[in-house]
Amino acid sequence: MLMINVRHNWPEHPPYTMTRAHGNTEYILLHFYDAGDISINQKPIHVLPNAVIVLSPQTEYACLSPDSYRLDWMCIVGNLPDTMRIYGLAPDILYQPSNTVEQITDIIENLEFEFYARHFWWYRYVDIKIEELLMLISGNISQTSPVPPEVSLMHRFQSLHLEMSAYPERDWCVKNIASRIGICESRVYVEYRALYGTSPAQDIIAMRIEKAKTLFNQGLSISETAESCGYNDVSHFIRQFHKQEGLSPLKYIQFRKREAGRR
Repeated sequence: MLMINVRHNWPEHPPYTMTRAHGNTEYILLHFYDAGDISINQKPIHVLPNAVIVLSPQTEYACLSPDSYRLDWMCIVGNLPDTMRIYGLAPDILYQPSNTVEQITDIIENLEFEFYARHFWWYRYVDIKIEELLMLISGNISQTSPVPPEVSLMHRFQSLHLEMSAYPERDWCVKNIASRIGICESRVYVEYRALYGTSPAQDIIAMRIEKAKTLFNQGLSISETAESCGYNDVSHFIRQFHKQEGLSPLKYIQFRKREAGRR
């Protein structure tokens, strides 16, 4: 993502219409301080204080209220929708997070300061703070807020994938994944590959081997590591490790010890 403009506590003066030109690539996040009337693609909407919406590049926005009102806004290009999906959010949907008006404004004010100060690594700071903002919104919206089915499914997969990464030793067969996500087993294969570019079985092997390397670095033996990574058969673990890493667990441990000795 790249933030290309941002303002906090901005006065909006009606009448105002923003028609997005064809080919525009900017997403615009709006955070309203005050209640007011707007329209999205010519559909009138009454917004309450602390409402948030992200406008897609081709979405038309108009301010309809007779009086001025204040809002925070920022313009972003890049993969913002992909990041929003992680947190169960989507563009062009009005969200109403509770009790977060000052927190949201503080984040956007900090983004504005960093955007103009351009400190070293400012663009990484911006990415992190935008993601923090999305977490805050997602964690404080009403359960009745509309979430498209495909976004809800993405959110469930992302949450489960984080759990799989943290606990790869558990039984993550497709049947169990399908039960947790709430879809059929055949669809798990399709959706999983679309999201992560691999099958569930191959992904969990990679996660287990990564955990194994961490445990080896902590001094655990091959048998202890195999058991901690969910393997009942040490020989099976050794074969999968060799296939994944191109060397046996013993060779890996010896290599890491030599590397540590050179430091």
